[in-house]
Amino acid sequence: MLSDQTADIGRIKQSSKSLASIHREFTRNANPAEGLGVATLGDQGLVDVFDELR
Repeated sequence: MLSDQTADIGRIKQSSKSLASIHREFTRNANPAEGLGVATLGDQGLVDVFDELR
C-alpha cells in the first residue's frame, strides 16, 4: 500500500548531525551545561537537572 507521507532527508541528516554533536559533548564533558543558566537553557527545570550532575 502506498503512503502519501514524505521524508525531509535534509532535515533528517541535520538532526542526525545535531544529535551526534550533543552526544559528543556529553561524552567529553561530565556536565556540558556547566555555568549555563535559564537565559541560555530556557528552563529552570533543565538548569536544575544539569546542576544535579555535579
